Amino acid sequence: MPNVIYCYSGTGNSLAAARLVAGKLPNTEGISMLSLRDNSMIPTAYERVGFSFPTCFGHPPKIVSQIGKSLYLEESYNSK
Repeated sequence: MPNVIYCYSGTGNSLAAARLVAGKLPNTEGISMLSLRDNSMIPTAYERVGFSFPTCFGHPPKIVSQIGKSLYLEESYNSK
């Protein structure tokens, strides 16, 4: 099964970190976290899901918090 890292980066540092990690893991792709704004469902086709984003004084950017609060995993056919 593939892996995914959802990334939000303001200056490029979080994107660089996500690319570094994705390059070390087999079958891993990086996707912009902003793609989850309109569709907050994470497909269950992924074995592992990671997130990369900056923090400021220990808090994520507002857009990351908003996206994170609306996320949910697609129901797996195996869980029925």
